[in-house]
Amino acid sequence: MKTINLTFLILCVSISSVYCQHKKHASTAPASTIKNGTTEILVLKPFDGGVGMWGYKNSKTGKIVIEPAYYEAFPFSFGLGLVSNEKSKMGFINKNGKQVIPLIYNGALPFTEGLAAVNKGKGFDENNSFVTGYWGFIDINGNEVIPFSFTEAKAFSQGLAAVGIDEIWGFIDKSGNEVIPKEYIDAYSFSEGLALVREENGKWGFIDKSGATVIPFKYDFGESFSKGKAKVEINGKSFYINKKGERTN
Repeated sequence: MKTINLTFLILCVSISSVYCQHKKHASTAPASTIKNGTTEILVLKPFDGGVGMWGYKNSKTGKIVIEPAYYEAFPFSFGLGLVSNEKSKMGFINKNGKQVIPLIYNGALPFTEGLAAVNKGKGFDENNSFVTGYWGFIDINGNEVIPFSFTEAKAFSQGLAAVGIDEIWGFIDKSGNEVIPKEYIDAYSFSEGLALVREENGKWGFIDKSGATVIPFKYDFGESFSKGKAKVEINGKSFYINKKGERTN
């Protein structure tokens, strides 16, 4: 596993926050609807129990459904809620509060498209050096679907997930096949058919699901597409573009 000297701890903690979000994110997260087929059963929302512990309430009635017992709690997806314990171990519970995927992971993301990115091995070793561990993907039954072989990973979106090794990113499909080679220094998930990625020269651009460049790498920063437009920045000035790269404001 990759080790990082303690002097870079602050940077590592910053990077790891992408995977283990702070409690304040959970508190402002939208309610989650748990469904059985097309029939709505229950709408749950994480809440702070006032003692630094998190649980879930029925967002319509305000009734506590799962007592505050977790250090972090995230919205349900695919019938499962991502939670963490006092040792920062993460796993998943069902709507009854039963632990269905053990709290054994050092990092995790909520389920999207039936899969969740989880991390094994991240933390501090015996020399007090930070270890990134490795990311893989599990299904809703906790089965390993894609091996733990990535030092970075993001959630699946539109059939692909951004993954990285030693901060070089590419994209895989749900079988773990590399669809877009690892050649970017950063990557966002796909949205509306395009993904925002960053080349080694530091500039951002947009690619399609074949890996072809659709909008040139010329932006200092950017955001994913939403409702046909994306916010980008050049020389400190922000504006919106359409999917042809044309400025819209």
